[in-house]
Amino acid sequence: MRDGGSVQHLLVVYAAPGEGLRLRGALGPLQAEGVDGTLGWTLKPAEGGANVTLSYVVGGYIRGGMEQWAPRVDRVLDEQLQRLKGFVEGKSPTQ
Repeated sequence: MRDGGSVQHLLVVYAAPGEGLRLRGALGPLQAEGVDGTLGWTLKPAEGGANVTLSYVVGGYIRGGMEQWAPRVDRVLDEQLQRLKGFVEGKSPTQ
């Protein structure tokens, strides 16, 4: 952030190396609403690597309703998974 500002996205509440990670908080513009969420990453061994599962459960109050936000949040989370996949496969973000 500019001018010395800061932001906390999520807080790690559970970490199990090789198994999964759980974080709490509201992502991005959801921080301005009365919500809390749990973002979970689960790792399962698979042939040649691992399967990664991502889930983000959000509850609380959002002005105007969650329906407008859910597709946007899903797109952002999918983009993050694709970037992680590219990183693991040794591809740059532009490939």
